[in-house]
Amino acid sequence: MSAAALAGAVLVTCALLAYALNHMLARVALVEVALNEGLPPGFETAPSSLAFDFQAAAATLAGGLHLFLSRSCHACQSLVDELGADHTAVGDLPVVVHHIGVPRDGTIKLVDLLGAGLELDQLATASRLGIDPLPHAIAIGPKGLIAHGAVPTTADLDRVARDGGLFAALAP
Repeated sequence: MSAAALAGAVLVTCALLAYALNHMLARVALVEVALNEGLPPGFETAPSSLAFDFQAAAATLAGGLHLFLSRSCHACQSLVDELGADHTAVGDLPVVVHHIGVPRDGTIKLVDLLGAGLELDQLATASRLGIDPLPHAIAIGPKGLIAHGAVPTTADLDRVARDGGLFAALAP
C-alpha cells in the first residue's frame, strides 16, 4: 500500500470518527438540556391518564401545603427561585416539599428558609395521587377541604392554598 493510500485511509477514518463523535455529543447535549431545563419548546408528551385521587390524598398527607417538584422540571426551578426571592409568599403555612428524585441545592436552601419538611424520592406517591403536571401543589385545610393544581407561579400557589382553606397571608 502506498503512503498516499494509507494517508487517505487514515483521513477517512478520522473524518468518520469525528462525524460519529459529533452526533454522540449532540445527543448527550439534548439529554442534558432536557434534564436541566425541561423538554424543548414544542415537544409534546403523551397525555396523562392520571386522575387526582382525593381519597388517597386525604389518607396519605397531613394538613398544610404540599408542593411536588422535580429536578428536571424548568417550571419547578422557576417556582423555587420565585419563592426563594420572596419566601414570605407562603406565610406561616406548614409546607412539605415532596421531591421526585434528588433535589437541587436551591430547593434544599428553600426548604431550610421556609422551615419546610422535605420528602425525597416521591415518584410513587405522586403516581398514586395522580400528580401531573409539575410543579403541583395540594392544600389540605383544617376542615379537610382539599384543593390541588399545577402551580408554575406563586399566584397559582396562592390560589390553591386559598381554595384548600388555608387562609394565611399569601403573596398575590
